[in-house]
Amino acid sequence: MKHNKEYLITSQFELSNYIFNSVKKEHLSQSERDCLLAIANCMNPANNWTCFPSYEAISDTALISVRTAKSCVVSLKEKGVISYKQGRSGVSNIYSISLSGLARLTNTPAVFMTKRTRKPVDKPKPAVQQSSHQQGFSHPDYDDEELDTPF
Repeated sequence: MKHNKEYLITSQFELSNYIFNSVKKEHLSQSERDCLLAIANCMNPANNWTCFPSYEAISDTALISVRTAKSCVVSLKEKGVISYKQGRSGVSNIYSISLSGLARLTNTPAVFMTKRTRKPVDKPKPAVQQSSHQQGFSHPDYDDEELDTPF
């Protein structure tokens, strides 16, 4: 089935949605699609649309064995759907999804888009947010005086 619509992918959700709606059983096996969705689940535009899940993480997310995850990764690479750089011993592979490879398979074009409206953060937000009292606000029922309790 050919779609004239081009998907603009700006988030992990949109990537997973594109894969879920575009890939049919004549394109990939169920295990391959689940493996691809598991990899997409780890993708992030902040990491330049790359990720590095372990085979164990892929197998847990895709509900397949580690051995099946490894064979699916090889199959997806051979089909041109993903590319990866082999990690050294004890280090996960670095994966990227080829939207052009998926488009060739599914006849549904898609493009990764990055949001350029984000401003760089100079100082990270504090891990613990200040209470309203620390911010200079007070509430008449909860100020610094002792609470009168009948107990």
